[in-house]
Amino acid sequence: MKGYYTKIFIFLSLLIFETTLYAQEVELSAIYSNSSVENYQKAVGAGVGYFHFIRNSRLGISVQSHFNSFPYDDIYSLFTGETSYLIMEYRPENVRLAVQLSYAYPVVSRPKSALYLGCNAGMNYFFMKGSYIPYTDGIALDTVKDYEKSFTHRFGMGMFLEYELKGILSDRISSSIRINPEVTGFEGMFMCGSRYPGLVGWLNFQWIIKYNWMK
Repeated sequence: MKGYYTKIFIFLSLLIFETTLYAQEVELSAIYSNSSVENYQKAVGAGVGYFHFIRNSRLGISVQSHFNSFPYDDIYSLFTGETSYLIMEYRPENVRLAVQLSYAYPVVSRPKSALYLGCNAGMNYFFMKGSYIPYTDGIALDTVKDYEKSFTHRFGMGMFLEYELKGILSDRISSSIRINPEVTGFEGMFMCGSRYPGLVGWLNFQWIIKYNWMK
């Protein structure tokens, strides 16, 4: 998993360097997200993006990374004679990378604040790795087992609402809060009954710092 973190750091560093050369506005964000699947519940992460202004609208590209290392349990009913339960205790180190295009339009724009409504779409890369222990009736059935699985080039899309405060510390710096519901998938689209379903919901919360090169 350390290799994933190294690649993420290098990629984000290169993208930040590129944004300083070409972007009209650069943003750095801290992310907290929740998902409809346990693999990525309570994920935290970071993102970097750059944007160009087209009249009043914003068009941009961003890269986000989400990390889930919060333990969770899967519980299954076993109908073998007397009913019992199989509990899988997971210790994940799961990573989600998202490369997204976005468009935002200011529905409210004032000298010191703005409210944006926008949409985003892009490709997602899921790297799942960690360990688990199976239990039944409180007794461990085996020693610690490792798992590793990945899904790449998975399409995702969403919408977002963003509130921005302008002129934080200087005219060039602003801060905003963004709420971003999304849908992605692991297996085939709309596939059900699988541990890796085809339709996965996300709710992302971002705190963002922006720097505008044009002011």
